[in-house]
Amino acid sequence: MGAHDPQVTDVLANAREVWDRFVATVAQLDAVVVDASTSTDAWTPKQIVGHVAFWDGYAVDHPDQLVHGLTLEESEWEPLNTVTARRIAETSWEDVVSHLHTNHAKMMALIERTPELSVAMAREWTSEHYLEHERELADVLAAEGR
Repeated sequence: MGAHDPQVTDVLANAREVWDRFVATVAQLDAVVVDASTSTDAWTPKQIVGHVAFWDGYAVDHPDQLVHGLTLEESEWEPLNTVTARRIAETSWEDVVSHLHTNHAKMMALIERTPELSVAMAREWTSEHYLEHERELADVLAAEGR
C-alpha cells in the first residue's frame, strides 16, 4: 500500500482540526436546539448532523466516488438529501450522533487505505464538508444566544 501525496496528508491534518471543531459544536447542541429550525425550509441541527453522518457513510459504501468525486447529478443527490433529512427527523438525537462518529471513523479508515485520494477529493469529503456544516450549526447556536 502506497502513501498519500504530501498535500493530501496536509489536507487530512487540517480536516482533523475542522472535524474536532465540528464535534465541539455538535457537543454544544441540546434538546432545546437539535430540533429547532431557523426557518420553515431550513434543516434542523439534528438533520444537519445526520446529513454529515449520511455522506460519510455514503463515501464508505461508494469508495470509487470518494476517489473520483460524486457521480450523482444534482437531480439525484438533492432528492436523496430530502429523503435522508426526513428520516433523520424521526431518528433519536443519540442515534444521529452515534452514526456521525461511526461513519466518520469508517470513512477516515478508508481514506487511510486509499493512497490514490486526490487533494481535491480529500478537501471535498472532509474539511470543506465539515466546515460548511459547522458554520451552519454555529449560526443556530448564535441565534439561540449561545
